[in-house]
Amino acid sequence: MKKHSIWFIFALAIGLLVNSFYMGAKAHLAQVLLDYTWQSVLKQDNKKLSPLLSWAWADFHPVAKLTFLRSGLSHIVLNTDSGQALAFGPGLTGADASNVDGMTIISGHNDSHFKVLETLTMGDEVLLEDSKKNRQYYRIDNTLIIDKRLSQLYIENDYRGLILVTCYPFEGGVSSTPYRFVVQATPIDSLH
Repeated sequence: MKKHSIWFIFALAIGLLVNSFYMGAKAHLAQVLLDYTWQSVLKQDNKKLSPLLSWAWADFHPVAKLTFLRSGLSHIVLNTDSGQALAFGPGLTGADASNVDGMTIISGHNDSHFKVLETLTMGDEVLLEDSKKNRQYYRIDNTLIIDKRLSQLYIENDYRGLILVTCYPFEGGVSSTPYRFVVQATPIDSLH
């Protein structure tokens, strides 16, 4: 009987270990596949074609590439921030990444793709590239924490910039929280 108990505990421990790595591994593997698709999107040369999907059952597609210049970390941005899409990469929130000159809001999970937001400092630069090969650099100029139960993020209609949103706190260990960490960035001229 003891031998079965030991094997059960061992199998349970292995299962918990595998589960803890699953989400992170899925998110990183998805970015590899999305990056491959993104390269194909860029080769379309702005032809009006159907969106390219990274896998057959995907209901989202790549629309932009977001690079945090200090860390060199890049993520392919998806056309939506639905729950399914955010498991694979950051996504647009009611915005159009085909116009990097306007306002763009991108959401992501704080335990995978947008964990990097925790390390950003004022003045850090971010690059957003769209499928038409437009490139816009941004400088981080504000961060704030909002409680979505008490207030909403107010953005002026003529705001030109990039807004990055993720759940807060980082390392909170809570799967659902009403708090959002918001990063605001202003467009700047090309750095390179």
